[in-house]
Amino acid sequence: MSVIRKKLIRRTYPLEREAEFAAYHPVLRRVYAARAVDPKTLDRTLDTLLPYHLLSDIDRAVELLTAAIIQQKNILIIGDFDTDGATSTALAVRALRLFGTTNVQYLVPNRFNDGYGLTPALLLRAKLFNPQLIVTVDNGIAHHAGVLAAIALGIEVVITDHHLPAPRLPLPEADAIV
Repeated sequence: MSVIRKKLIRRTYPLEREAEFAAYHPVLRRVYAARAVDPKTLDRTLDTLLPYHLLSDIDRAVELLTAAIIQQKNILIIGDFDTDGATSTALAVRALRLFGTTNVQYLVPNRFNDGYGLTPALLLRAKLFNPQLIVTVDNGIAHHAGVLAAIALGIEVVITDHHLPAPRLPLPEADAIV
């Protein structure tokens, strides 16, 4: 059995850089200073966020979600099992419940059995939830066939995905792509 040994190498940096990160844990101060992180990129206040209206289709997505909540439609969140997918799935479900809907459920595909994202195969499982609106989180931008299959069943689809679409492919024909 071989043992892999790694040597940690400390990067050098001007010590005064650490002062820029005084509010952080000492380990983070060293990491941020050594990696030349711009302190402005760590600002987590709301005023550093881009204006929401710059998100494509945001108004349409809000209309669909508002109507689904008011009409008590069945909403299904289709997530992903990685960190950002699990987090966004939980956040979407909690937010919708806080907005007053009790008809929200989620489905996280197993990549090994179901593939990734809103595939036609996953839609067969999704149908068991009787969704009237599917909201994808962390997936959907490349799932043309799954979106078309959902629309053929009369299910509205809102895609929320931070991944970029393939450069030569058209966007899926979802009701909204945020």
